[in-house]
Amino acid sequence: MKTPPLFSEAQLLQWHEELEAMHKELRNGVVPLTAANVLTEQDVCALLKVTNRTVRKYRKQQFIGYTKMAGTIIYFRNLLYLDLVRLYYLNRSKQK
Repeated sequence: MKTPPLFSEAQLLQWHEELEAMHKELRNGVVPLTAANVLTEQDVCALLKVTNRTVRKYRKQQFIGYTKMAGTIIYFRNLLYLDLVRLYYLNRSKQK
């Protein structure tokens, strides 16, 4: 059985604020595709405080999306945040 990762509400609130900032940029016609918004697997591990193996497991179970470019797996920060918020609410609804 798949078990989505759990995150604190504080983490989710921080991600939500960053997503709102990205949405504001998009409304102004700016696509925030910068080096700061592109994450490596090691960056994701540090952000989520998990091991490489756990990130690969989340990816394989399709908990988080990724892109493969030139043989390197990358994650887009804002899309990762959306996946994590979705997982939080999915897990929360299963607990009720």
